[in-house]
Amino acid sequence: RPPFFQRIAIHLAITPLVAGLSYEIIRKAGQDKCHPIFRWVAMPGKALQRLTTRPPDDSQVRVAIEALQNVIEKDASHQDEQNVHQFPVSATQ
Repeated sequence: RPPFFQRIAIHLAITPLVAGLSYEIIRKAGQDKCHPIFRWVAMPGKALQRLTTRPPDDSQVRVAIEALQNVIEKDASHQDEQNVHQFPVSATQ
């Protein structure tokens, strides 16, 4: 077994590979016409998602709508104060 710091370095090095491969498998499994093996590999994750997610109830929807309306109002009231620059900004501006 490699030393602790070497194991951490190895894990950090292969994390992008594992994440990218996982993303591609999930993306492929979500397509209508995909090989059954992709659906089989994604089945545990989809089963867990069905267990842990549910549609919001009416009170949650009301809170979300009210929060969004508040943000839109505040954003509209501060629109004049925003200091927006078009890209690219020249050095003379």
